[in-house]
Amino acid sequence: MNARDGKGALGIPSTAMSELPGFQDFMRPLLELLEREAQPLRARDAYEKLADTLKLDEVARAQLLPSGKQPTYRNRIGWASTYLRFAGLLHAPSRGVWAITPAGRAFLAKHVGRIDLRVLETIPAYVEARAAAESDDDDIAVPGSATTAPIHTPLDVTPPAENTPEEQLFAAHKRIVASVADELAKLLQKTEPAFFEEMVIELLGKMGYGTSGDARIRVGRAGDGGIDGIISLDKLGLEKVYIQAKRWDPANKIGRPDVQAFFGALAGQRATKGLYITTSSFTKEAEQYAASVSGSLILVDGKRLVQLMIEHGLGVQTAHTLRVPKIDGDYFEG
Repeated sequence: MNARDGKGALGIPSTAMSELPGFQDFMRPLLELLEREAQPLRARDAYEKLADTLKLDEVARAQLLPSGKQPTYRNRIGWASTYLRFAGLLHAPSRGVWAITPAGRAFLAKHVGRIDLRVLETIPAYVEARAAAESDDDDIAVPGSATTAPIHTPLDVTPPAENTPEEQLFAAHKRIVASVADELAKLLQKTEPAFFEEMVIELLGKMGYGTSGDARIRVGRAGDGGIDGIISLDKLGLEKVYIQAKRWDPANKIGRPDVQAFFGALAGQRATKGLYITTSSFTKEAEQYAASVSGSLILVDGKRLVQLMIEHGLGVQTAHTLRVPKIDGDYFEG
């Protein structure tokens, strides 16, 4: 290992700390792997051989994309192969099989060091393929999509740092959700207490609590004993959850005395389950107290509240539905 930069001979970071190389860091190792192989290599075998070559540990291999459907290292190797293919350095002689091209062998012999997008820009075949992709202005409707958007090859997307275009998409979605959550939290602060209580009851209904509207009741009123709502978990109302909903300023945390008082109100109702929901947050002491009463008292703070609202579609709408295609490797490997 190079002591100066903490990188191995191939110029990629050591994975001893379970950090995955970026997709561009897989480009040269992938070409070198294919060059060593006497025969074209199945993609699924290339994933594992490359992971072994780079000494990816089990933690690194277990990392999944945000979708939870594919290991991140396989996704990044797949994107590396895509860019190498457009550069003419790699090709697929049959379904789900990769092989280095004569141009790829010549390039490896001539080029020393890391291969990344900047290096690929020096290859005429890559430049031509990218120019062709960027000149394609036709809009393509994606089946199952609520929108029509320009769809190009990956060549017209230049990923920042080591993120693949797919990872960029997940990151952009995460930023959008965070922005909506922030705006939602601000709107909740402007609601009237009665509206907030009704909203909490409606949210619990969307989450599947209460079999009908009659099983979800708002109680909140003067002298309610700290009970703002009641949810019946069964049709006969034999098992109930009592709710307190507090629209508080985020600067004012709810402490143990408030939570303890609500638990006392539950005892007065001979209730065994309570749910305390707020737009604010709870002190550590309040959380410790709730944890000490055998799971009969659940606390939901403002951050979790807006997450649940977004997850269950309360107060928000789906602006766009984008169906993102990916190659079915199993289909092509036969």
